[in-house]
Amino acid sequence: MNVAKKAAFIKKAVMIMEITQMTDKELITTTIDRYTDLQQIKKANGGHKNEMLDYLIRVTTAKLSSLGVNVEDITL
Repeated sequence: MNVAKKAAFIKKAVMIMEITQMTDKELITTTIDRYTDLQQIKKANGGHKNEMLDYLIRVTTAKLSSLGVNVEDITL
């Protein structure tokens, strides 16, 4: 691949990355949606032990916390 083709390829890749990059607000909204979905699944689970579900909730809680979101207000 010559230099001009490489440059064009890199330019196109950067443009695609910029288009698909989420804003902080979009990331927070998507993560909150995931957290509330997991909470609804846990509630519908009827108290059955589900270690994977608990793990996913903990990870999502940590992500929201790192984004500055307090999950206490949105927990079922």
